[in-house]
Amino acid sequence: MPKHDNRRAHPRVELVATVEVAAGGDDLIVLTATNLSMGGVFLEANPSDHPVFRRGVLVDLSISLADSTNVDEEFGSAGTPPPPQVVRAKGKIVRIQMPAPDTPSGFGIVITDLPQSEVPRLHALLARAPASKARK
Repeated sequence: MPKHDNRRAHPRVELVATVEVAAGGDDLIVLTATNLSMGGVFLEANPSDHPVFRRGVLVDLSISLADSTNVDEEFGSAGTPPPPQVVRAKGKIVRIQMPAPDTPSGFGIVITDLPQSEVPRLHALLARAPASKARK
């Protein structure tokens, strides 16, 4: 396991989540998160496809599990599920992982601002991650 894993303050959960990312007023880019914690997220992508995403860039994040439902609501009377649970946060790109054998490429983002109202949602999203595996 890489050395940087030892510095994590929060255990991360392996999952597949959809993340809408905006940097400095640019258009939204939809990427896939492969792990998430209370302190950060890793977004898989080819960094050369997203030159605006550089180390130190501040981003707005909207995170949702592909198959999650809102934990505050039950199925409606029509039998349709509620919309996916979405967590909104601000972050900063702290790592850019270039393509390499056996290593996913993408962006490591630390969560810099998680509004208090979003904390229970993120806890719930992490708890609902399918076959979640916590790692330090």
